[in-house]
Amino acid sequence: EKFKDTDWKSWPQEIPDSFVRKFGSWCREHGVKGKYSIVPFPACVGWVDRVMPGWSRQELRESLGLVR
Repeated sequence: EKFKDTDWKSWPQEIPDSFVRKFGSWCREHGVKGKYSIVPFPACVGWVDRVMPGWSRQELRESLGLVR
């Protein structure tokens, strides 16, 4: 009910690395521990460790390095 009128289609299609970096820093500063998961084959468009439309291999490597 709370989000029934939310336009989810206007949300970003991906979470930017800048947010992941900021979130990771916040977690470290506040002693938050746990796992951060990513979908390995999002929307069946490509493997995040191989090739993704709109991403260079370098961008994928850097993004994966951030979450590893």
